Amino acid sequence: MVVEDALSNDESSTDAEMAQYLLDIGLTDVLARHAVSYRDVYRLSLWIDCYTPIRSAVRVRCNRTTGEYEIT
Repeated sequence: MVVEDALSNDESSTDAEMAQYLLDIGLTDVLARHAVSYRDVYRLSLWIDCYTPIRSAVRVRCNRTTGEYEIT
């Protein structure tokens, strides 16, 4: 959850700084780079519980226009 929180909420760090933070909290270089590749997806959508791009093949997000949940 720490990784997803960082991807969703840290808008000021560069991708390199984000990757370094993820390395500092224990991710491998490969996992950190992979997580950073999801950064825009996390910043643009509100994901529901465990149905996020990193945790699940089934993804559920809130559509900000309609206010309804969507399976993506």
